[in-house]
Amino acid sequence: MSIDFAYAQARAQARLGERLPEDAWRVIESSLGLPQYLASVRGTVLAPRTRYFPSAVTPHTIERTLRENWRAEVADVARWVPDEWREAVRWTAYIPYIGAVDWLAKEEPVLPWMQDDQVLSELAVDDESTRRAALDASPFAAMFNVDSDLPDRWLAHWRSLWPSIGNEEATAMHAFVDAVRAYIVAIAAHAASLRDRREARVRLSRKAASMMRRQIQQPVVVFCHLLLFGLELQRLRDGLLRRTLFNGERRERVA
Repeated sequence: MSIDFAYAQARAQARLGERLPEDAWRVIESSLGLPQYLASVRGTVLAPRTRYFPSAVTPHTIERTLRENWRAEVADVARWVPDEWREAVRWTAYIPYIGAVDWLAKEEPVLPWMQDDQVLSELAVDDESTRRAALDASPFAAMFNVDSDLPDRWLAHWRSLWPSIGNEEATAMHAFVDAVRAYIVAIAAHAASLRDRREARVRLSRKAASMMRRQIQQPVVVFCHLLLFGLELQRLRDGLLRRTLFNGERRERVA
């Protein structure tokens, strides 16, 4: 236990208590079209996530806005923690960009939506040498100095940002990483259905909430909070995109 994380624990626990319950999610996900879905969301604690969405919002606007939501939450959480943990928290802001950065690093064509993103716009240039220089000067440069999959490189750098911690804290952090890895494997499986992915998300959410309650005033608490926030954004994203792309023709039976 660390007295330094008392404030972070209090803030994270308060946010945990504000999370939307499953029955409220079911009401939202019974919405057929985007306007009804947005109206349902705006009657809940999720309202700030969709505050600026028009009824005819585009998929790219949805994606960009939710990435902005994620970065804002990470910046907020970074203010909760002791100084020595701030860089590790801030590094999580780049999680939604791993795939796009990998695409750009492989010298693939710039996609139009990348130029509208605050984080990617300076990297999304057609000239290969200019792009490489921009990547090398960006925070993502830390992911290009080893030969492994990009998510593993992100993880390795994140771990390098942890300060020295005791056995109890380290055990909790590694258990957290293992739980997230198991979730990624489950949702990436070739045979995984939408129902399988939903169940994997539920398992991970319960695991994170349980860890937050058991690991009192430990670093893992803030990362469990961010994980729960990210899973919530992912679920909201799925609902928004499904209704944008399919025009409300499919119910949210298995998301």
